[in-house]
Amino acid sequence: MKIIFAPFLIVLTALTSLGLIGCQDQHKKQHVVSLNQMQSTLDSISKMVNDTNRRNTHTIDMAVRNTIIQVKNNYLPDTINYEVAERMNDYKEIRKALSSNSGNYAKVKQAIPEVQQKIEDLKHDIQNGVGNRDKYEEYIQFERQKIRDIKDIFSYYQKTNKKFIDRFDSLHPIVSEFADSLTQLNNE
Repeated sequence: MKIIFAPFLIVLTALTSLGLIGCQDQHKKQHVVSLNQMQSTLDSISKMVNDTNRRNTHTIDMAVRNTIIQVKNNYLPDTINYEVAERMNDYKEIRKALSSNSGNYAKVKQAIPEVQQKIEDLKHDIQNGVGNRDKYEEYIQFERQKIRDIKDIFSYYQKTNKKFIDRFDSLHPIVSEFADSLTQLNNE
């Protein structure tokens, strides 16, 4: 009995050390679970990015641009009114901030499919044992960091947009009314 058991034990030990059975399968499952969670996270970010119910910043940009032109064409003061100047500077900043922030949106929108593809490729490699198995965890951490970066950029984009859209909502009625009153005065 000992004679039969000894070779079996040697073969079992050899297979385990080569990673063909045992512990390696557990790592493979953990890696696949991690990658599935990462895909789920990207899917939910993607849904928020592609949400069609968010405010159109292009419309806001055009409203600000037209109102500024209207004020420039009709406001010819004898002296500088610092209150008007400050309000107009705050108003102009809305357009600039929303415009530059749109770059963050574009980065996120471009990065999501790229990272999704990388995760899909990595998952395929892990499931089929392709490549350097010792590096799988490192590759997963690298992709996880990319997802964190995407989340951070998108979060910054959302906060910045909210801040300047709120500013637009508070300033636009005031500046628009001012522009309309100037136009009316010049038409009289």
